[in-house]
Amino acid sequence: SSEVLFTLGVINRFLLDLSNRDDIKNTDTRSYQTAADSALLQAALSTPPNENYISGYISYLIERNRLEDVESQLGKLLTVSPNSRSTTMIRALWHQAKDQKDLARQVVLDWFSQTAKIDYSASLDLSTRSDETLVFANALFEVIEDQENSDRTFEAILDHNPQIAKTYLNSLLRHDISRLRNAALQRITEKIDELNLTPLDTSIILSVVSSLQFDQEKVQALVGLLKAKFDESQDIDMIALVSMGDFFLSKRATPEALAVFKRIAEKEPKNPTALNNIANILIEISPDNAQEALGYIERAVAIVPNNSVLLDTQGTVLIQLKRYDEAAQALSVATKAGGDPRSALHWYIALMNAGKTQEAEKVKQMIDRKVLRDVYLLPEDKAALEKL
Repeated sequence: SSEVLFTLGVINRFLLDLSNRDDIKNTDTRSYQTAADSALLQAALSTPPNENYISGYISYLIERNRLEDVESQLGKLLTVSPNSRSTTMIRALWHQAKDQKDLARQVVLDWFSQTAKIDYSASLDLSTRSDETLVFANALFEVIEDQENSDRTFEAILDHNPQIAKTYLNSLLRHDISRLRNAALQRITEKIDELNLTPLDTSIILSVVSSLQFDQEKVQALVGLLKAKFDESQDIDMIALVSMGDFFLSKRATPEALAVFKRIAEKEPKNPTALNNIANILIEISPDNAQEALGYIERAVAIVPNNSVLLDTQGTVLIQLKRYDEAAQALSVATKAGGDPRSALHWYIALMNAGKTQEAEKVKQMIDRKVLRDVYLLPEDKAALEKL
């Protein structure tokens, strides 16, 4: 059905965005793009015409900078729903993408006068306007990159009801239009105190920012803000603390992540995830930290014996310490348990360094090179993989 096609298109668009976020370029990336292209186009061409499917496909085309393919779809959208909010948003976005800024602004002003029945100007009193009107107006101003009026409308939303502002930004943070996602991230960073985020709010926001693609500059601004918050307070809730650590890890903010997970381990000495993360971060920072890392990972393994993820870390640390036989033992258990695709590679490295080439050749067959291309590897892991 058209709904299934559109859903498949959205999923593949999401996977494509993840690949672009991580700078992954391989056959899977091309497959995601082909699948998104095909499914979203077929859904947009379905009968009867569906506004959501057409506008979703157009936003995808604009995001991919395929502006020449937009016009025919836009004509269809105007026929189906000439005055809808999604049509207004798409028209403004399209003109802005084509650098037709006056036309983009006119689309916004037309929406105010014709749909919202408002003669918009800098002197307009926004305090009497509904949250619904202000939220959509703010999104339109963000789309056409009108900073002054996007600031003005957002401040009005925040003054009306901080909860509405928070809910709105949470929604915008997931938007399929990257310009709106980045606008939401910037607002959250700038207004984090005024938004009165709960630990759960923080956890959800950081999970989204870790998962989706955002401008690096805006991500780094959030990293800097969270680091400052962490440094100035010892009383951060554990839910928020764990979320911060995971977020720092996902953004390769290694020193910040180490500081967070060490604090978690101080508060919860038997937290194996925190101990494992500390060990991994320490050896990523420098092989000279391997002895310290071993202390942390041995504590974790003592808490959860025979866990494949923990044993992989233990084996990796032991390789750094040149204790290859012990490393191979831990990594054989980790590989057979199948918890981490890197375990077979690490086991192979341990055996080769121990001079056990025949055993290493057998393990070599277990290494999934295709999967390893899409996961994070230490430089020495990458070097070993390239030699296979």
